[in-house]
Amino acid sequence: MTQNFRIGLGEDSHRLIKRSAKTAPLVLGGVAFPEFNYIFDANSDGDVILHALCNAILSSVGVKTFDSFARLMYKNGVTDSVEYLRESLAIASEKFAGFKIQNLVISLECLIPKIAPKHESIVKNLAYILDLNEDQIGLTYTTGENLTDFGKGLGVRCSVQILTLF
Repeated sequence: MTQNFRIGLGEDSHRLIKRSAKTAPLVLGGVAFPEFNYIFDANSDGDVILHALCNAILSSVGVKTFDSFARLMYKNGVTDSVEYLRESLAIASEKFAGFKIQNLVISLECLIPKIAPKHESIVKNLAYILDLNEDQIGLTYTTGENLTDFGKGLGVRCSVQILTLF
């Protein structure tokens, strides 16, 4: 049996805004940062890792960006980006039987929040959600040396590349 592979690329970014006492904490890779006093300026939880991952999955199978269904999900009260990821995986599986992510690489650019203290938690959570081994997930991050708005602490930018098999 021959396996086919595809490569997907996804990107996302969101501006940071002050968090009020009543709002949920910032989330990256499905992991909360309750100690951080900012959240994403987004309709949903704004999880740029999961949003970029959705776009990478969909691009690997030749489907439009996840925004094509996320807006409707949001209007129906769905703000958890894990649900957008589940929908992206379902769409990919419908298009290609046996669709499976082989590995993924995540690259973040931000001054804040500090990613290193949550590195293992993010990788572990993504491995759990995607049914992958932790060594199938690469996570890198940079401040960008203060050259962009992300490096100046105004937001977070994420790029995700995936290799899929079916």
